[in-house]
Amino acid sequence: MNPEVIMDRTHTLRRRWSRPPAVIAAAGLLLAACTTDGDDPEAEAQQFSSGDVVRLILGSTPGGGFDTQARLLQSYLDEALDEAAGADVRVVVENMPGAGHRIATEHVYNSPPDGTRMVFSSAQLMVTNEVVRGAEHTMTEMTSLASAGRSSRGVVVNTEVDWPGSTFADVVEHSVAEDVLISHPKLDADIALMQAIMRDNGRESDLDPVDVGQTAEQVASLLRGETEAALTTAGSLKDAVDDNPDELRMVALLGCERDELLPDVPTIVDQELPGAEEICNVAGYDDRVFLGPPDLPEETTTILRDALETALTNEEYLEQAAEARLVDEWISGDEVETLISEMVDTYDRYKDQLPDE
Repeated sequence: MNPEVIMDRTHTLRRRWSRPPAVIAAAGLLLAACTTDGDDPEAEAQQFSSGDVVRLILGSTPGGGFDTQARLLQSYLDEALDEAAGADVRVVVENMPGAGHRIATEHVYNSPPDGTRMVFSSAQLMVTNEVVRGAEHTMTEMTSLASAGRSSRGVVVNTEVDWPGSTFADVVEHSVAEDVLISHPKLDADIALMQAIMRDNGRESDLDPVDVGQTAEQVASLLRGETEAALTTAGSLKDAVDDNPDELRMVALLGCERDELLPDVPTIVDQELPGAEEICNVAGYDDRVFLGPPDLPEETTTILRDALETALTNEEYLEQAAEARLVDEWISGDEVETLISEMVDTYDRYKDQLPDE
């Protein structure tokens, strides 16, 4: 073969595969990136970096039930998040009280979806804030991460009232004939929902809700005879009933199942209250949920869910929570998502019968 032809072909091949240095460098970086991600599955899930701070936002003031539980959980969540994220991430608790947890919820709802903020609050309170009080957040758009457990609500009555019987149905019956002021901590929408469901099931009810403040104020109001009944989390009323057995009696739990702290107190399901199954699922508890902002990436959601599960099931944490008489049952993010969807649907269905803001 002619040597000139060989030289021409060689030159042509070299020219064909020759590229500017910048293009070669870019191709090398792309190849390296692909190789790294492909060889190391954890690289794709790396959503946090050492030094990042995850803020657990509370709608309550320091010293309350949510605050106590969050600060007890803080160190365990910090450790679990370090492990799940593969980085040294710090967890801090931040109180944003006001408007019945609404300020805290809206803050997280409007936060960037980077995993650095989640709200810890009552699912029922957040749903009523949205459906009834016009809060600027949409619960079904937020990212459900976990629940720290369900606190059953209970109804306590003043025994000096001439009740027709000893069940919650008897309290409801009495409200049709006589005024029954039932105190609550920002649960007027929940009480209205219960009464709407009972009416749909053939039971008239005319309970008159009055917001007198937290548990201590509710108990004082009962003992002074200013109210006839009180509705709030059953555990917070237990001590008051134990200390005043002649004046106060817990007539029912609004949850679907009996409470370990109050095994002898029947539920409204036990008492066969009309509409009890629907009431107990949506308004019978305070569900203590952790939610992130909308559109949280799947990898970030997984890291936060795993960390919360690890922290909330830690044996040492559970022992301390039990000593503090806090609810201590981990519930998955998927279950919380289903619960919130059902609650929003129910409140929307009865919205016309609920009080305005």
